[in-house]
Amino acid sequence: MRWAVFVLFGCGRLGFDPTLTPTDAAGDASVTGQCAEQVPGLIARFPLDGDATNTGLGGEGVELGGVGYAPGLIDRALLLDGVDDVVQLPPVAIDDYTLSFWVRTTDVGTGTSTDLWFDGKSLVDAEVCGATATGDFGTVLIDGGHVAGAGTVVHSTTVINDDAWHHVVFTRDLAGSTMAFYVDGAFIDSGMFPGAGFSHTEIPWIGIGNNPCRIDQGVNFFAGLIDEVTFHDRVMSAPEVLSLFECVTGP
Repeated sequence: MRWAVFVLFGCGRLGFDPTLTPTDAAGDASVTGQCAEQVPGLIARFPLDGDATNTGLGGEGVELGGVGYAPGLIDRALLLDGVDDVVQLPPVAIDDYTLSFWVRTTDVGTGTSTDLWFDGKSLVDAEVCGATATGDFGTVLIDGGHVAGAGTVVHSTTVINDDAWHHVVFTRDLAGSTMAFYVDGAFIDSGMFPGAGFSHTEIPWIGIGNNPCRIDQGVNFFAGLIDEVTFHDRVMSAPEVLSLFECVTGP
């Protein structure tokens, strides 16, 4: 199954701690972590401040290919060279979930708007070779700098490869087999997975910079910075997505 997701988001209202200002969040990794933690359901957080430590539940990330770290939006960020760098995350996204992360790049991606999402360069991606509709998901850079995914490629009309920080959010609802995408706090699009009610049980790991299928083929490695990857075990509402975005950037 294929889909596209691309969004920025922040935490600001909805009962969040009013002492967490945008200035604090952008300059302090611990405060930014509190932004994500104040949205109910956080199950995994990878700050990527110098390693692949998971400050939430589940296992740690595994670095491959000699990944680097550079100044990020919040503290440090994962630096991927587009050649062989990837971080393997445990398969925490199974049923209902919200994936969010920040990305900065000048990479144009691969593929076109008529290709499937796995033809793009992986951002946070769990494509599985030969998987059925129950198997995989992912977010990729495609078509000159858009974010895309799903069986039918869905992506924003806005590109994200302008060397500025952008926030990507993808939500998935198990029962309805629906997904929604946001970029920089704004709703972009929604779509359906083929079938309904299935869990992503076939995923061996979730990749930052490539996925379990393409890494073996040596193609579609992403070049750029990725920061603050989080997973929540529920579908965030649009106001929650915007509020989390604004916690870092300001309203």
